[in-house]
Amino acid sequence: ARYAAGEGYPQVSDVFHDAELARRYRVLWRFLATQLKDVSMLAGVEPMSEPRNKEVAQSAVRSFYEGVCATVSSVDPRLPCVVGPAPYYKVWNLNSTMLLRTAGGKPMENIIYTFDFFDPWDYVTSDAVEGFSYPSEYPCSVAFRGWVSTFCPAGGEQTMRVDKAWLQALLERNPLKLMREHNVPVLTNQWGVKRSVSAARGRLQYAEDVATLFEREGVHSALWIWRSYRKPSWGFEVVHEDEMRVESEDVGLM
Repeated sequence: ARYAAGEGYPQVSDVFHDAELARRYRVLWRFLATQLKDVSMLAGVEPMSEPRNKEVAQSAVRSFYEGVCATVSSVDPRLPCVVGPAPYYKVWNLNSTMLLRTAGGKPMENIIYTFDFFDPWDYVTSDAVEGFSYPSEYPCSVAFRGWVSTFCPAGGEQTMRVDKAWLQALLERNPLKLMREHNVPVLTNQWGVKRSVSAARGRLQYAEDVATLFEREGVHSALWIWRSYRKPSWGFEVVHEDEMRVESEDVGLM
């Protein structure tokens, strides 16, 4: 599925450029929707975990989703379809270009629009050697790593305050606008902050700010739990198992 989602394109074809592969995806989801039709307590189906092609047009992503979600709906109209933008559900790409429509041009019903929220990446993953804190001043090139041309008109070295207002602005830019203007539900598919980000660097303040923003704005969300499986360092998990199989709970985040 990772290659169908565009991870290896153009060396490996994806559903956005290969009509036959997209057709097979629809066949797959018709089968799955049929099998799941009488199963209760389903919140929805996520046909593709993060479109990964970084060059594909959102119109091609939308077209693919329209085909898959129409197929699911034809089998089970009650089952919501969860869709998000390329690449990797970036929060700033979830806008009206992703609004799915029927063959007649009307907005599709029963669609949940999703995005990931790991911002700023260097902070929540604790990957940067500088050891950034929250709230704090960040170079634009760090706050928006990989997206300097979009967000840093004065150059990557310009600084900005990364705080609750900055997080709010990220949500306002597209997801909240999409939700309000088109009356659709939005879901943060994944969010979190690694345990290796110390409390002294504002880890719990960051988590509280994100969670309260979601609550206040009506954004549904799921905390990302990624276990590091007995590695000495923590990942995104709230229960960590070390190399001696001793478990530790992240009580603060819980």
